[in-house]
Amino acid sequence: MHISPKKIVMPGTVTCHVVTALWFEGKKYLRPLIVKRLHHRLGDKYFNEVINHLDKMPAWMRKVFKRYQNMDSNDPELEEDPNEWRGL
Repeated sequence: MHISPKKIVMPGTVTCHVVTALWFEGKKYLRPLIVKRLHHRLGDKYFNEVINHLDKMPAWMRKVFKRYQNMDSNDPELEEDPNEWRGL
């Protein structure tokens, strides 16, 4: 699949893969629960790499990542829905 060069962030890094995947999925897909899943899948090392490059993300992505960082781990919005299909 081809992607616009303006959408490529930090080529060859985990951050690039995360941002590219989120561009593909779109604004309606990204919410704090998705960021939580990414954090779990990537582990602290790679998730922190992504967090360190928030300034290179589009504003709509950056906003959700920052929101996730400021949320309490018990926030109901971060709870998994057992009836939801988990593609990530």
